[in-house]
Amino acid sequence: MDLGTIRDRLKNKYYWSASECIRDFQRMICNAIIYQEPGSQVVNEAHELEAIFMVRLIDMPKAEEERVPKSNLGNRNFSH
Repeated sequence: MDLGTIRDRLKNKYYWSASECIRDFQRMICNAIIYQEPGSQVVNEAHELEAIFMVRLIDMPKAEEERVPKSNLGNRNFSH
């Protein structure tokens, strides 16, 4: 997982919820920490990026609401 993939997934509306995006971000940070040498520049920057991200999450709205594009409203089949 990397920031480019997360960015592309956001652009393409891949995520159904913010928590999915947050999990990918956390996976990316975890991978950087696990697969790099402790104390390396990559690990240090991963910790810095994680701290910045967590501070930004505080400002994020708490409740999520589903948004359906207007063009898709007519395409939904509600019968089972």
